[in-house]
Amino acid sequence: MIPHTRSASILRIYRLYNRPLMDREVMEEMGSKDPNLVRPRITEMLKADPPLLVKVGTTESGITHKHVRLVTAARPRETKDMFKELS
Repeated sequence: MIPHTRSASILRIYRLYNRPLMDREVMEEMGSKDPNLVRPRITEMLKADPPLLVKVGTTESGITHKHVRLVTAARPRETKDMFKELS
């Protein structure tokens, strides 16, 4: 279940891009400059049972030069038909 509208928006972004994204990329896609807009929701979806997002690695941010997580949407068969949950 996705309890927050923001979570559904974040998941749609991951599905749309269909590739691993940094939190910053999701934040910018949502039109924000505040990472706290997306980070808690991404973490919740990583910890969900079953997980809606999957951490696939880390990369160096071209802006901050820090190592940051790369996350992608879980494959539909790894979730419980999450498209029904988004409607």
